[in-house]
Amino acid sequence: MQPFGHLASQYLQCSQSSTYLNMGCFFSSSEDAPYPAQLSGGMAKRCALARAFHYQGKLLLMDEPFQGLDYGLRMEMLAMLLNIWRNEQQSILFVTHEIDEALTVASRIAILSARPVRICKIIELPGQEGRDCAEPELTEIRRDVLRMISKTD
Repeated sequence: MQPFGHLASQYLQCSQSSTYLNMGCFFSSSEDAPYPAQLSGGMAKRCALARAFHYQGKLLLMDEPFQGLDYGLRMEMLAMLLNIWRNEQQSILFVTHEIDEALTVASRIAILSARPVRICKIIELPGQEGRDCAEPELTEIRRDVLRMISKTD
């Protein structure tokens, strides 16, 4: 097994990957690079995010990508996601149970029912993605979402 620096050198050869390299998940030399098993949880999530955007599909499905991260790291990862998304403009279907995550990164929120799953309501969010979920205009939306998900369970 080769250290992660080997993968870094492959990504360095792609000019479009500089955005992902700036995320801090790759290393400048293979001497500095840990083996994949030595990566922290946060570092592994950063690398997964970089890898997902690197392949540039038409739709990126992110099913609870930041689950299990502490609040600070989760907010850092959301900021990285938005930064890359603004550069790439790739469509993302972001699945989360964290309402504040959805309020921060989404343009729309779809509320799903219990089984059989169907879309109960789609909420268009005001402003641009990257909004502060503590903004007063989002307080009523948060209440509505909480009310709807407690009815659908």
